Amino acid sequence: MMRGVCGHSAENGVLVAGVAMLALCAGVAQAQGKQVYTDPGGVYSVSVPAGWEAQPQQGSPMVSIGNAQTKVSETVGVMRGPEANTPSSEKQLQTMEAQFPQNCPQAKIVERGQQKLAGMNGAFVVVDCNGQDGPQTMKFMAATRPGIVALDIVASPGKAYLRELIPLHTIEASLKVLQAGGAPGGGAGMGGEQGSAQGGGQAPMQGMGGAPAQGGGGSGMYHDPQGRFSLAVPDGWNTASDNGNLTLSSGASWVSVATGTGAQPSDVNHNIVKQIEAQYKQFQTLNEGDFQNNGHAAHGTNATGINPKGERVSVLVLSIGAGGGNYLILISSSPNDQAKQNNGTVMQIAQSVRFSGE
Repeated sequence: MMRGVCGHSAENGVLVAGVAMLALCAGVAQAQGKQVYTDPGGVYSVSVPAGWEAQPQQGSPMVSIGNAQTKVSETVGVMRGPEANTPSSEKQLQTMEAQFPQNCPQAKIVERGQQKLAGMNGAFVVVDCNGQDGPQTMKFMAATRPGIVALDIVASPGKAYLRELIPLHTIEASLKVLQAGGAPGGGAGMGGEQGSAQGGGQAPMQGMGGAPAQGGGGSGMYHDPQGRFSLAVPDGWNTASDNGNLTLSSGASWVSVATGTGAQPSDVNHNIVKQIEAQYKQFQTLNEGDFQNNGHAAHGTNATGINPKGERVSVLVLSIGAGGGNYLILISSSPNDQAKQNNGTVMQIAQSVRFSGE
């Protein structure tokens, strides 16, 4: 039997996870500064962003990590069970979605897709929900392999989801499956607190991102012609490259990818944000902070403003250290009303980045 969320159990490996208990069945215990929470059972570990609070769920392997000011929470956990009866990630999400009519009135699915969680292939669904406490955004993620189930559930009131995008990504990307004795397992998650920015002997990086360009359609993996990095191209997105820089685009949304050398991720990030701020009106930084991206030190800024065309857009700037003073930077822009979906896609692109030698 696998133990479910907040004490609920599941027979035959099918994990039952109701929206109501997933959302906020949590008290909180103060966590001072960024730290790593390790499951008492030694099954997984996860980062707790600075200023957020972690509360293990009694009778459950899950832990809720929340921000008391914005009331945004992320509940994560990894469960072990019989290999023969492990449900698929899609089955896990179907079980959750079956409870939407009862626990999430007028639920509207905003986005669904595939993504990694705790180093395993998985799936996610983003839902807008009108509950008793007003509008909420919820994201449900599940990933499995024989004998292992990982779950991650985000609950956010109103528009706070976008404001907390960086710390939410920090939590999601840091979830790791541990071996016996608390060491990272072979399926360790997307970057941990102890990771180092090793570039793997890549060629020196050059240049900084420019304006988006037109390109052909495609999906799959993009491999830098100079062999410095690779990343996943989302389904339906176009790609174009020029002088070593890459642009991905979908409709009015775009992501500029470039490389450079001689600076730390946070310094690069701040310089780029200052340049954007000088060109945009009513520019506002919603959130920023350090995180780990596949074991590499990274820094992210989430902002909004009116671009030179007079359009209100959401902006993400993500800089990832690659060792030896090298870095890769992603700069994205999306119409504000599409930010919830597209910013999540940009975060998945960042998670997929691999440098030479990895």
